[in-house]
Amino acid sequence: MTSTLRLQIRLILSAAVLSLALVPRFASAAPEYRVARVVDAWHVQVEGKGDAGELGDHWVIRARNEDGSYREVCIALAERIEEGRVLLRLKLHYANGMVVVGDFAQRLNVRDAEARFKGRVDLQIDGAQVSARYKPLVYQGMFLPETAATLSEGEHLVDVVGAYQYGFTNGFAVGTNVYANVLGVANLRAKAKVYRSPNFDVAQSVIGVYDVRFDLGYNLRFTTHVDIRSNSRILSHVAFNILTGSQASAESGLFQSSIESGYEIVLDNWDRLLLGPSYNFASQAVGGYLSYMWLWNRIHLALGIQTRNLANFEFDAASGYSPTFSLFIRL
Repeated sequence: MTSTLRLQIRLILSAAVLSLALVPRFASAAPEYRVARVVDAWHVQVEGKGDAGELGDHWVIRARNEDGSYREVCIALAERIEEGRVLLRLKLHYANGMVVVGDFAQRLNVRDAEARFKGRVDLQIDGAQVSARYKPLVYQGMFLPETAATLSEGEHLVDVVGAYQYGFTNGFAVGTNVYANVLGVANLRAKAKVYRSPNFDVAQSVIGVYDVRFDLGYNLRFTTHVDIRSNSRILSHVAFNILTGSQASAESGLFQSSIESGYEIVLDNWDRLLLGPSYNFASQAVGGYLSYMWLWNRIHLALGIQTRNLANFEFDAASGYSPTFSLFIRL
């Protein structure tokens, strides 16, 4: 190796190290706004240049460490926007976080999957322009209980196993399983948000099913969904199911009156760990499920296992264990 080549390699390596040292650890560009005034216990005013976004946008406030990196202090919402000035309402404080004059503020990009902030239940954001990665889960998979969340107005959910939902409004959605309809099992579902609070949400859904092929009659399943925000990482889901109709019996494997509960654990990277028990009144059996869900900008992939009876170790979708798979998109 010639001395000239060695010198070139050293220059390239030095430039690479220098460029990495100059990149902020939290964002690709330095913050353009800084805290100018602490208005009260819940509001701060930031001033600077650049795109201030829209009302309701999420901002992160950070302080600079001695080594030049940034640490997150709190998350805030834009309440008033003026030229070069934004009034922020504090939403979430990180551990030992205190906002002081001079802290840096930057608007979070939640329209795609590149926003670099850790997953938390209290940071889930709803809205038509928000990446599905940061939205509350509406659907956990074909064979897992749904949540109390609903699609945004005009939003579509399509699963490769046939499930389809459409949000008519921010609190009302309808859906069906396309494949079941094609095979002669007509079905339609609707879900409406009936209560929302900072600590828990309640929704009511109804599913109607009619088997056209064998004229076996109809089933109606009414479900009350309750989501409880247990802490910053865990969201608890409870579903109370009541079945009525001509097939409402212990022999109808797919539809039975039951109570289901589960936990949605929001990981740092915004993926979800889903697990929980269920109890079937007709068969008096305890079941449950365990699933891992990967989330991208619009696509969700979930793999896991579920059972209708923990004591039955057979691979039987009706009474034992079976794998679960969902690949769906929210548009």
